[in-house]
Amino acid sequence: MDRGSQIHNMGQEGPRTGQQANCENVTRKRKIEDEAGVQSKKVCLENETCLEYLGGENSGIAVLSINRPSTRNALSWKLVEDLQAAVDEVGEEKTVRCLILTSQVQNVFCAGADLKERTQMSEERVLAYLKRLNKLVTTLEELSIPVIAAVEGAALGGGLEMILGCDMRVGTTSSTFGLPETRLGVIPGGGGTVRLGRLVGWGRARQIILTGGRVGGRQAEQWGLLNICVDDGAAYDKALEMAREVARGAPLAVRMAKIALRSAERLEKREALEMETVCYEKILPSWDRREGLRAWAERRKPLFRGK
Repeated sequence: MDRGSQIHNMGQEGPRTGQQANCENVTRKRKIEDEAGVQSKKVCLENETCLEYLGGENSGIAVLSINRPSTRNALSWKLVEDLQAAVDEVGEEKTVRCLILTSQVQNVFCAGADLKERTQMSEERVLAYLKRLNKLVTTLEELSIPVIAAVEGAALGGGLEMILGCDMRVGTTSSTFGLPETRLGVIPGGGGTVRLGRLVGWGRARQIILTGGRVGGRQAEQWGLLNICVDDGAAYDKALEMAREVARGAPLAVRMAKIALRSAERLEKREALEMETVCYEKILPSWDRREGLRAWAERRKPLFRGK
């Protein structure tokens, strides 16, 4: 990671190949002047997530990692709360152009709900948990910037539902995906019955949900569940490469394109085309649009400002 990156750690230390958080055990913000003269902020809390704001060539990219190794990143009530708080913070950061969602725990993205905790929940508490999980996935889905999931290992149950709320997904040859809830006497409760079919088709969604089986990385890529399947250990690097490409675009244009794409998923064709025009109209008076044209005419890279 760049020495000039901003790190907001909300979790315990854990193994991470190529993206170690290296956070200190402090609970207050400080500014640290690094060798390049770039200032970095750190906030470390005793939770199970790590939010990082990258710098240098990765400027504009945020990385949200799950780090709960004792449970294979199972989604407890508190972990869902922490993830929600981190995603909300990213949504308020005007300089962030892309978010990567990943895991610090080797060989697993997220094993699903914390079943040990679930056994202690009342029926009312379970329903309240599902509402929180649905809110988290919807917040990821409706974030104004693109979200890329980098998946190493298993993404099951709520873990798969989380990445269904992302705009793009990168997995590996040994990644596995599934919604095994019917084998536990329940059904997916974090949007899986709604979002999976819209992504891979209803026939394949029925196969995954009704059998409770798992899909490997290569098959997930063929089905459209993954945008790309890479070798083991390379998911984060590929996601970072994709995030850099996103960050090179004009921020306002990328945001409007995401709105238009999301509208196309939900609206009838005529209404979606009208929404595309509305989004284009928002860009017309922007500084970035004029800068893009100037840069093209002058044969140089554009310097976008996000306005």
